[in-house]
Amino acid sequence: MTLPEMELSRLRPLGAEGQRSGFEQFVCELAAEGCPADGARFVSLHGVGGDGGVECFWVLPDGTEHGWQAKFWVSGDAVDKQQLDKSVSAALDVHPKLTKYTIAIPVDPTGPTVRRGTSQSRLGTKPPRREKKSLHEKVYDTGGWLDTWKQMAADRDMSVIFEVEWATHLITRFKRIDTTGVRSRFWFEVETLAAQWWEDRLKEAIAAARPRYVPELNVSIPTTRHALAALCADEEWSQQTSADISRLRKLSRRLESAASGRRKEKEGAGTGSPTERALGAELVDALVQWQESPSESTAAALEASLASLQAVASQAATAEEARLDTAHPSGWDTPSWRQRNAEYMGSFPAATVGALRELNTFLAELTDRVTGPTGRLRTARAIVVTSPAGMGKTFVTLDYVAQRLRAGRPSVLLHGRHFRDEPILEQLRALFSLPTDLSGHDVLALLDQAGRSAGCRGRRAQRVTAADHLA
Repeated sequence: MTLPEMELSRLRPLGAEGQRSGFEQFVCELAAEGCPADGARFVSLHGVGGDGGVECFWVLPDGTEHGWQAKFWVSGDAVDKQQLDKSVSAALDVHPKLTKYTIAIPVDPTGPTVRRGTSQSRLGTKPPRREKKSLHEKVYDTGGWLDTWKQMAADRDMSVIFEVEWATHLITRFKRIDTTGVRSRFWFEVETLAAQWWEDRLKEAIAAARPRYVPELNVSIPTTRHALAALCADEEWSQQTSADISRLRKLSRRLESAASGRRKEKEGAGTGSPTERALGAELVDALVQWQESPSESTAAALEASLASLQAVASQAATAEEARLDTAHPSGWDTPSWRQRNAEYMGSFPAATVGALRELNTFLAELTDRVTGPTGRLRTARAIVVTSPAGMGKTFVTLDYVAQRLRAGRPSVLLHGRHFRDEPILEQLRALFSLPTDLSGHDVLALLDQAGRSAGCRGRRAQRVTAADHLA
């Protein structure tokens, strides 16, 4: 494979910010490859101006953090200390557990220089006059930028190691992780998989589907689109998981509040026990891990955590119902009884069992989402969609490809009739109109890299196959 020249000035632009966004993503990918400790968790942030002084960071097992910040300047003269100070200050304020902070800059620092432009200097009658401080001196000299940032951390009772990764360091890091050369082709050969390339493949797929395919006349099928969103781990699917996390936290707070109120009324030992709280926190963590890194292992951990909390919550609800039966033998499980206690006695003895019942209902719904067919799609690498001919399999898939491209998510569709009875991977390069020195495996790796750089979470190349029922 022919490798392009690796200069950060040639880096692939991404999104509305162009090379600036591209450099931020490039740095995050480098940082993600450098796990600082076993059990550490990587977090990549998104949003221009909303990163709190870091683009990404590692959370170590002890809770401390190693943060990275990318600053895009095209020359050493443009490096702005005020901007750097602002980012450092924000990082220290937003991440009080920060112990290491790395700033990535896509240029190399200039070294010390002297001016020898006068005749006196040439004759030796005057010592050479120094130019203004070089960028290297500004950063590393005693009292320089690094010392300033260390003092900013000390003022907050923090001890932080500050490092600057310059262009040469960054390229060296990149070469270590790019063992196949595919990443180099993606990041530094911008004409390959350029934005227009994706649009051209979409136009080809649409042309091949006509005359039957008319986008303006198609009807959205929510179930199918939701399944495709799950397969691709798209934002639409992630939003449901975020809603589940928020609801679980809300239910946990309601249960704790109910148990606290019961303890004040001296109605026995409270629920919302340490075991339940711990399992609730464990389930939230498992949901977050499943959301950020969908895989068989995170899905298994989520199912196990869910089953544990279901068992405890179910037992707690049964025990609470039995306690109320004993305390109120004349009956308690009616709306009128609860209203009477609330209005005339200012008491809510059934609040805990109500919170537990709602929690158990939610956990049952969550179990269906996690272990059901759509939930399993979250960790699938491929799906087969079947139906009689003419039911719209190609059309709904083509619509979803177009939707993903509009959202900046790399997607491509190939019609089955374009393939011959030969190894599929060997046909991909020609079907995709890509450079001839790329193999089929290289093409898949390029598509993986395109998805990774576009922020498609936890996903590599996905395959959707549509097949007609055969008589």
